[in-house]
Amino acid sequence: MDFSGTYAVVSSPDMYFAAGGRRRITLRQEGKYIKGHFDFDAQYGEINGNVHSDFIEFDFHGNDEMEEAFGEGEAAFEGDTLVFVLRYYRGDEFTFHCAQSG
Repeated sequence: MDFSGTYAVVSSPDMYFAAGGRRRITLRQEGKYIKGHFDFDAQYGEINGNVHSDFIEFDFHGNDEMEEAFGEGEAAFEGDTLVFVLRYYRGDEFTFHCAQSG
């Protein structure tokens, strides 16, 4: 399975999004490795990880409301929806439901 692409965040059970904000994930798969970027209003960062047969796992580093943030995450498809999970070290966990946009 190839996870490469740009995904628009369509919902999150864990966050309220202001209207008109940027909410996207960009992934680039290179063999068994995945790299990318996420941007959810006040949260953004870079990811670097591994591709498995039906999911990816990664570490991330970035910012959350202008404070340094890092952790780990995973993503997998449920039908046509990419379910993207961020787990901040010593912090919160956020789930995002995404649709491919490009």
